[in-house]
Amino acid sequence: MLGRPAPNPKPSMTRVRRSPNSASAASRLRFGFEGGGVAASVWVMHAPPNQEASLASRAVRVQRMSAEELSDYLRSLKSEDISRIEVIPTPPAEFEAEGSGGVVQIFLKKARKSGWSGSANAQYWWQDQKPYLSSGITLNYQLRQLNLSATYGYVRDLRSITERTDIFHPDQREYHNSTMRGENIGRHQYRIAATYDINSKHSVSVESLVATTKFDQRFLSDEMHVKDTTSFTYSTSEKKRVFGIQGVTVNYSIELDTTGSSLRFILDYSSIGRSEKNNFFDAHTWRTDAPTDTKIQTAQLDYTKVISKSATFKAGVKYGSISRDNLLTTKGLLNNNWMIDSARSNHFTYTENLLMAYSAIERTIKHITINAGIRAEQTFSKGYLVSADQHFSRDYFGIFPSLFILRPINEKKGST
Repeated sequence: MLGRPAPNPKPSMTRVRRSPNSASAASRLRFGFEGGGVAASVWVMHAPPNQEASLASRAVRVQRMSAEELSDYLRSLKSEDISRIEVIPTPPAEFEAEGSGGVVQIFLKKARKSGWSGSANAQYWWQDQKPYLSSGITLNYQLRQLNLSATYGYVRDLRSITERTDIFHPDQREYHNSTMRGENIGRHQYRIAATYDINSKHSVSVESLVATTKFDQRFLSDEMHVKDTTSFTYSTSEKKRVFGIQGVTVNYSIELDTTGSSLRFILDYSSIGRSEKNNFFDAHTWRTDAPTDTKIQTAQLDYTKVISKSATFKAGVKYGSISRDNLLTTKGLLNNNWMIDSARSNHFTYTENLLMAYSAIERTIKHITINAGIRAEQTFSKGYLVSADQHFSRDYFGIFPSLFILRPINEKKGST
């Protein structure tokens, strides 16, 4: 089963069961799905190696997503539509040097049959007396060189967590805390893509993404401090967060020869918005409102040259622009009126422009595979703290070499 989450997943962990169709490369672990042999033997748990996924066929989109979102997307795919999955714990030179550190690349097969096709999935279970529901549907339409696809996924996750802490000190002081936390998470995700093969060597694709997550959280907390006298405090807090992302990617690919050499140009735009409201009720009642708006634009050109069966050269350039607007407003309740607390409120804007270039070569010599690369990044950043009228700027340059060496120890058992 692909992408089936455990009822109580451990964070930051990817667990797979190796099969004859899986193989290790110098910088990544590959799982092949040709023939369907792996469809029943690969189990990708709730959390990938950090949270960046690259969905690749001829259309390529690099998308940061949470562990749950990646798991939902994997469940929406049929195993026969997947060519292979690559897990890259430490990204090589062709990926950004400073990132969250792990990439999952999903290579989809090219549609072969004309007409309509699709699939649907649904899961439901109880987790500590609370329900978890996920469902999704995928539709594809193939007409000669044109392929259209659409995917929708929905998740409803209710959680209830109880925590208790008791601390006894040698001087007879005591601390007791009891907290109940309830969470209500709802998530919608839409993907629409179109790919057109101009001819056998040229293709262009457009993909759009819309995702919305609503997160409601409520804390009920009792605290007791015991010394000479007993003091009792009671506090309640609420958090409501709405997270949304919209994006579009345009991809143009050229196959340069029959060996696998290619040239690829990608334009990507993403708009990420988050609205977060918090209410705190204890000895002092106060609340916060923290909307965030992020926009990301990237353009990149990647060149791949297959030199021989045992050697491949890669090079590319990329430009990225990021702008972010963060606003934090804190208000306290004074005489039944909400008053802005300027000491705990601020407004901050930030822009960053990056120029990146890389080159890498992978070579297999007998039983040893070597991947060596280098990446250069130039960053220009500016920030403005609006509430204090303070500006700052920072420009810096970095070079990031990488080296991966793979030597099989026992090929029959898959040890490297």
